[in-house]
Amino acid sequence: MRILYWCGLFWPRIGGAEVLAMHYVDALSALGHEVLIVTDRNPASTPEEGLYGRVPIVRLPFVEVAASRDLPGVKRLSERVARIKSDFQPDIVHLNSTGLDSLFHALTLGATSAPSVLTVHGLAMDYETSKGTLLERAITSSNWVIGVSAAMLKIVTDLAPGIRGRSSVILNALNEPGFDETKDDQADADSRFGLTVLCAGRLVPEKGVDLAIEACRQLLDEGVEARLVIAGEGPESARLKALAGPLVESGKCVFHGWVAPADVYEMIRAASVVVVPSRWEEPFGLTALQAGQCGRPVVAARSGGLMEVVEDGVSGILFEKNDHRDLARTLKRLAMNKALRKSMGSAGYRRATELFSMNRFVKQHVELYKQLMVD
Repeated sequence: MRILYWCGLFWPRIGGAEVLAMHYVDALSALGHEVLIVTDRNPASTPEEGLYGRVPIVRLPFVEVAASRDLPGVKRLSERVARIKSDFQPDIVHLNSTGLDSLFHALTLGATSAPSVLTVHGLAMDYETSKGTLLERAITSSNWVIGVSAAMLKIVTDLAPGIRGRSSVILNALNEPGFDETKDDQADADSRFGLTVLCAGRLVPEKGVDLAIEACRQLLDEGVEARLVIAGEGPESARLKALAGPLVESGKCVFHGWVAPADVYEMIRAASVVVVPSRWEEPFGLTALQAGQCGRPVVAARSGGLMEVVEDGVSGILFEKNDHRDLARTLKRLAMNKALRKSMGSAGYRRATELFSMNRFVKQHVELYKQLMVD
């Protein structure tokens, strides 16, 4: 099968959707499918054409050209995309973006007769105002729409009720990291700090990292030994470091900065608990899945797809969104009960293995592709 896999960003840019794309493309390639990746040229220093493993990748300045409002430039780039589609002759076009780059997909729909699939990985905070936008165009022009969680699909179908008969949920997945959870005795490896809490992700307001800082401060005020490790970079970095100033000075809060994908799992394994304090409707929550793969309990906001990844009271605990006091109470409960942390971590590992396997993820997609090719 020939699959044109279109995504807003791809390696070397790293985020949740990008890591998922890397794992998925690797799996498709290993099964013998012919994949072509089309993505934005970001950073601009990356070559326009190259390989990701054995998979060809084309990076074009979609966002730069679209944002410039250079109509002749848009026309030239659209013609280039049309040639790429025509030359590759895909069986399926799989769109994974509704950003500015998707304009060029929309402008070249006639370049191939292949059915198109749109996976909605997330929406902007102002998604309610989507009428007439690229988001609406991508949804309505696709043969099939996938939500990465039931929560995400509900939002999309509420926006575009007409897709109810041509949409479905395919829960995200990641390759297993290869740890033997049954031999794990690392949950409290760094016992000098008591409870080690990891918060990993982009340092942006919607991720709620400030809530984790305030909760950690409350724990310490109540005499609970804890240390917060923050992994990630983003525009909120300076503000968050200022907020956590006294905790940083006392060694109770550490800003680790960017973490390479290959090192994320080791960082999770060094933690007692992973916190996902998102204040927006998290589409899925790959960090929560990674924690489960490592046998770590998750404390997550009662928000969006996180409620599908974390089984409340079994593989972790959900706290009230945007409430750092409830987050602190939940962390305190886990700090006082090592057996509960262990049992939740084990349940999370089983859940990750059974429900979120890459084999299941690939199988569901390939079956959908085949169905659309026949239809």
